[in-house]
Amino acid sequence: MKTYLSLLWIAAICLCVSGCSNYRELNQIGVIIGLGIDENENLEQPYKVTYQIINPSGLSQGSSSGGQGLPVINYTVTAKTLVEALKKASIVIPREHITSHLSLIIIGEKLARNDLSLLFDALDRGKQARTSIPVFIARDGTA
Repeated sequence: MKTYLSLLWIAAICLCVSGCSNYRELNQIGVIIGLGIDENENLEQPYKVTYQIINPSGLSQGSSSGGQGLPVINYTVTAKTLVEALKKASIVIPREHITSHLSLIIIGEKLARNDLSLLFDALDRGKQARTSIPVFIARDGTA
């Protein structure tokens, strides 16, 4: 009888302790859905990276007009490497950024003509990296 009572207490404690410990609201995270990578004129910081992030207030259904403003926000960062650009983006973007929903990468034509191996290596090594992201090259323009 003591064994059953102690198992019941353990089960009750486990039910009370478990929950959504990593739960975050949509307005607390910045979901990156698009990435544009261009060559910068500054040789010290050769990459110009533009992040397209979902704007949760632009998607709200509270009003009849569908929300306030655009459903996406663009942030641009210049850096020496793509990893450094992601670190700088964490300073510029006001929310914690998540790249697991990245659905499009656009590369400027000037950068695509140089060397793409280092570019794709940096994109593949991310901890939230997906391997099935479509990549486009912006012809006669920038990303």
